[in-house]
Amino acid sequence: MLKTGLATRQVPFTYQPLHDYDLQTVTIGGKRFYDVDGEYLPSVTTVLSSLSKEGIEEWRKKVGEEKAEQIMRAAANRGTLAHKMWEEYLRNDPNYGVGVMPTSILLFKQLQPWLDRNIDFLYGNEIPLFSKSLRTAGRCDAVASVNGRPAIIDFKTSSKVKKQEYIKNYYLQCTVYSMMVEEMYGIVVEDAYILIAVEGDKPQSFPFKTKKYKEEVREIFTNFKSFS
Repeated sequence: MLKTGLATRQVPFTYQPLHDYDLQTVTIGGKRFYDVDGEYLPSVTTVLSSLSKEGIEEWRKKVGEEKAEQIMRAAANRGTLAHKMWEEYLRNDPNYGVGVMPTSILLFKQLQPWLDRNIDFLYGNEIPLFSKSLRTAGRCDAVASVNGRPAIIDFKTSSKVKKQEYIKNYYLQCTVYSMMVEEMYGIVVEDAYILIAVEGDKPQSFPFKTKKYKEEVREIFTNFKSFS
């Protein structure tokens, strides 16, 4: 039994761990890269952020640079703290909620029941992944068996409810991770779950099949240099 200051799990999460690569990050031209066997590969988010660069720039102009920076910093802090709690909770760390602000605890609790109810076991969380065929690397929030099937789990936080048509990059991101797991470990991952904790509202879950986006992912990452 895992007792914590926030909840009690009757059975701790179990692991069938994959080999853990130690990928080092480096920033080049303001973008994140990973050192994979001496070769610098752009992060998944670096590649995908290029797709929405124009929209972000328009938004910054609309709200103003100072306001945009405030919003982005707040979102980054919110996401970092909540992610840390989910990571430590999945690792059965009894101190996962120690010293955490109440706002982050509320976000954590939104997704906690889903994790307790659906995860059979974990292959790993915050797991380093790379693909030499796609020429990219990154860290996946969690790779797990969910209801008897291998799955990618991606945690997000938001200040408002998200519409499916506005989170295309999340689908692509999870699909890349699934392709990395198959390339590195031979595990075919057809399922993915985007879990979003929403401030002052109900959490959102977007389950999907990764095969729907694989061809698009290959095209995007193959052509990355043409628009980077």
